[in-house]
Amino acid sequence: LYTFRPGKIEEISVSPDGKSLLILCGGNIYLYSTISGQLIKATTGYNDYKGVLFADDSKQIYTIKDGHLHVLSPNLDKVFNIKLNFTSIGSLHLLPNKKILIIGHSAAETYDPITKSFTAKLLVTKGTKYSKMVYLPFQQYVAFYGNDIPIDFYDISTGEKVGSIPGKRADDA
Repeated sequence: LYTFRPGKIEEISVSPDGKSLLILCGGNIYLYSTISGQLIKATTGYNDYKGVLFADDSKQIYTIKDGHLHVLSPNLDKVFNIKLNFTSIGSLHLLPNKKILIIGHSAAETYDPITKSFTAKLLVTKGTKYSKMVYLPFQQYVAFYGNDIPIDFYDISTGEKVGSIPGKRADDA
């Protein structure tokens, strides 16, 4: 049984080999063994990490802090970081092509760990303020949405808008 303080669990990532569990809670990252249930290591002090994700080989961990994509070693030591093109971060996802999808509130982009560069930026409607976003892996799309604005779909591979459906407030449904 896992217990976390302070704050709520924000994200969880299981290593591809199934041996480790990353938990983002209260802005800190906790690394647990799934075999023993023991805490292996945690970031300490005041941190404001957003998103947490194991690389496909379990040898690197990705997280966001202070407008940068941070690449950590399996024991949570920082390897390097790279500045993002936007600041409001929603989530991180590992794509089938092994690139990292970084989703923000009004933009998304992919990071290629081999070239250590950003490879595609999704161009969202200028001036639109989305409040939510979701990755749709079966279509390789990202959907951005909010109250009283359309739900817009973007293709991850091209960054192009591929469709839209009318948005509606939850209390109007």
